[in-house]
Amino acid sequence: MRIRRASATAVDVLLGLVRVVGPLIIIGVAALWFLNRGVGRGRLRVTSSTPGATILLDGVQTGYVTDTTLTVTRGRRIITIRMKGLVSDPDFAVAEVRQGVVSQVSFDLRAPQAATRSDTIPPLRHVRQEVFSTGEPVRALPPAPRGTAPLIDFSPESERGVSAGSSHSAAGSDEAWRIPEWTDTASISGSIQGTKVTVTSVPDAAEIVVNGAPTPRLTPYTFRGLDRGIYSFRVRREGFTVRPDSIVLALNHDYQQELAAFDLQADTTLPRPTLTVTTSPLAAAIRVDGKAAGMGKVSMDVAYGTHRVEFGDAPGYQTPAPVSVLLTTDQPHADVTGTYQRRSGNAYIAVQPAEEFGAFDGSLLRVYVDNELLVDGPKQRFDVALIGRVLSGKRLVRVQYGDLTSDLHVNVLDGDVSEITLRIESFFSKRKLRLREKSSVPFEEWQQKTSKLNVLAAT
Repeated sequence: MRIRRASATAVDVLLGLVRVVGPLIIIGVAALWFLNRGVGRGRLRVTSSTPGATILLDGVQTGYVTDTTLTVTRGRRIITIRMKGLVSDPDFAVAEVRQGVVSQVSFDLRAPQAATRSDTIPPLRHVRQEVFSTGEPVRALPPAPRGTAPLIDFSPESERGVSAGSSHSAAGSDEAWRIPEWTDTASISGSIQGTKVTVTSVPDAAEIVVNGAPTPRLTPYTFRGLDRGIYSFRVRREGFTVRPDSIVLALNHDYQQELAAFDLQADTTLPRPTLTVTTSPLAAAIRVDGKAAGMGKVSMDVAYGTHRVEFGDAPGYQTPAPVSVLLTTDQPHADVTGTYQRRSGNAYIAVQPAEEFGAFDGSLLRVYVDNELLVDGPKQRFDVALIGRVLSGKRLVRVQYGDLTSDLHVNVLDGDVSEITLRIESFFSKRKLRLREKSSVPFEEWQQKTSKLNVLAAT
């Protein structure tokens, strides 16, 4: 009996453990699946004209070489490759990695050509060639607290235990990481050839600061032909916080290529910048930063910085000039109005009800010429509305009477009056406004013909 009771107790304990541990195992498996697949990963294939080039993802070595298909988290990724003695074209590539899709980037590796220089920037500090014992480019670490010297890792890769090109927090004593103060200027050689430093940010259009001095360059940009030495790169864009704060690079050999990649995040503590654009007196097309934004009036959320507002052409009108608007934290909102000036001419358009129209209420009449409202429900009594100073050519006339609307393209000539008659047609319970263009007549002849009518003049 005791053996049976002991066996029953052991079975109960085992079943209890299964009941407790089983759900935990299931939850752990589900969490692992979510982290590896649910978050979203995609495949990225990197190829080069000469296989075997080292692949860097967002400035960090991956441990793989071309041609290779990588599995990486989805999003916007910056890819560079390196092979000793060769330079890549392009300098870097940006790929949108999506789940379930294989993205591909290709590079052309070729021998370096004659050195080119696009910017002349003195290094932050000259260094002697012999400090670069490993031959690998020295990569930035996050900056030390302000007021202290920047920290650079000069130790060999085998001693650091990290991949070259990655950024880490400084560890150990400051003396092991600090840039040495060199005084032997005779051993300094500043001239090297074909260097390239590409500075990128997501999103782009951030101002680039080199060695603490602002430059006229915006990301993405490649600095070419910089001399040997230490360079500190930062970016800034109003309304955004930047990670990392800065990247420090050391250039020490010919045709060296480096990538300084920054991530910009919108500062949610600041007011959201907005831009409102209106066209007057007609509704015309609006473009903001080269993209169609709408017609007539548009209110939109935008980023801090400078935005270019353009207006579409409208027949018969002078198009307003483009406007540049700067939104800052001090002025996060802006209103822009594009005013269209109608090109005036010597043609006329006359709008009047047809004889069979019946009772005509002029207060219900609205007339648009090329989308500009020129007759707006006048209260006084009239028999015909005469619109003057119309530019000759084909004009779009829109007539609205109450809840009925109809359009008509009319050819108008200088010195003539183009007559339009309107009537309402009814079919069962459906009503429709019909417009009819009559032959144009000279203005003097039209005046004689309508001398007994009550004419409403509009321009």
